[in-house]
Amino acid sequence: ATYADGKLTPAEMDSLGSRAVRGVTMSGPAGVAVGDGGLILTTTTGGTKWAVADTKLPGAVAESLNLRCVASSGQTVWAAGRPGSVVMRSADFGKTWETVATGWNLPINAMCAVSEKEVWAVGDLGAVLKSTDGGKTWAVQRCGGMQAALLVAHGSANLVERLGSTVTASNGAYVFVNSGTKVSLFFAKRLRGSSGLELEMKS
Repeated sequence: ATYADGKLTPAEMDSLGSRAVRGVTMSGPAGVAVGDGGLILTTTTGGTKWAVADTKLPGAVAESLNLRCVASSGQTVWAAGRPGSVVMRSADFGKTWETVATGWNLPINAMCAVSEKEVWAVGDLGAVLKSTDGGKTWAVQRCGGMQAALLVAHGSANLVERLGSTVTASNGAYVFVNSGTKVSLFFAKRLRGSSGLELEMKS
């Protein structure tokens, strides 16, 4: 909807189904709105009429992309969300779109464009990403602590659990530890005469 001269006017647009709009950027009468399910809307009428943009993404891919934020500078627009592995980029204020890999997988929650070249994005785990070429490439500037994830392969007689940072296992279980930058394989062995666990690195 638009509000002008003390009057609220509903906007004209196609049905969005259950998809929610999460962010909007405007430049004069032109605007781009983004949301769930890869939703991208564009307007050239100051928001009175909106059209669904053709991103060329396959349906299944678009449905898995929940856009949470959008930023613009000049004619360039960037949108991102969950997963944070891609940024949607348009060089003509929403007419055409391309996907750009970020090198970061967790959600991106906000973006800010300093110029058409310099763009910043922030996300989960305190991640800060920066682009200096208009969003064509991205580099992670910093991120918070990444909690290790465990993938366990074991026989029917073995049991392995993850409790915070504590791992308990019966004798003879293989444990894969993913620290976010490296995956290592350990062999779990009970300490003799103790309930403690020893992880012997295999790779």
